[in-house]
Amino acid sequence: SNGGGLILYSTNNGTNWTKSFTGAPNAFYDVQMKNSSTGYATGGNYFAGTGYCYKTTNSGINWISLPITTPNMQMNSASFVDVNTGWIVGGLPFGTGSQISKTTNGGLTWATQVTTPASTSAHIEIGMADANTGYLLSFIGTIFKTTNGGTNWTPITGYPALSWQSIKVFSPSTAYIAEFGTNIIKTFDGGLTWSTITTPSSLASIFSMDWTDLNNGMVVGTQGYTAKTTDGGITWTERNTGSSTITGVSLVSKDTVYAVCDRNVYGAIFRLYDNLTSVSFNTTVGIQGFWNGTI
Repeated sequence: SNGGGLILYSTNNGTNWTKSFTGAPNAFYDVQMKNSSTGYATGGNYFAGTGYCYKTTNSGINWISLPITTPNMQMNSASFVDVNTGWIVGGLPFGTGSQISKTTNGGLTWATQVTTPASTSAHIEIGMADANTGYLLSFIGTIFKTTNGGTNWTPITGYPALSWQSIKVFSPSTAYIAEFGTNIIKTFDGGLTWSTITTPSSLASIFSMDWTDLNNGMVVGTQGYTAKTTDGGITWTERNTGSSTITGVSLVSKDTVYAVCDRNVYGAIFRLYDNLTSVSFNTTVGIQGFWNGTI
């Protein structure tokens, strides 16, 4: 998705893309499909005082705006455990407000949840393992956890004091969290202890990551940077898309990757087939460069 409420969808593995104009006034920052038909998208603009969550039930052809609790706060992330039960999070800039909203009826109604202690810093991303257990990243670097569906959100301790950017939750006990830098921390015991792995480049900062399992994952970031691992981050294969910052990535399988760029090259989508050692490029507006699979 990009600014102006535009969402793209494909029905042929990214060979062609169709535009869906939602009517939203600003950008979308997260899109999550729970099955081939039903999905949710969150977005807004901090400084314009807008925030929203849209829903599709026909595979992205049409999207409807849901009546969220705080339409004045940018919604950064969504995590749904099924088509009805999910959370959206966001907030306002400069530590002036945060929001956690939960729905159990597909977005018809929402309940506000709060952290303990209460946080006024915007929440960056949420990842729920199931209807009870999940993890929440705050803009100021705090990691919160719930084990009762969000009734209580409490801080986790014992991890480095860094600015966290992206999360992948595999189970109630296992989660990977990436900083806006080069480090990824892992927990296998629900946040009691953490280990750190580091991506190879000291020049690029991680914007997003995705994993198909504990071993196969990719990080993306500034200056077109990508790094892919098949052994849980012990070793990495670095590549560059030839574009500017890559803001999102999705691993359909360990060998099929989609990545998006919204800086300078407006609306670029990259596709990598690692098992075929070939790359395809799709764009909606302009081209800044091509990703040839090498640095």
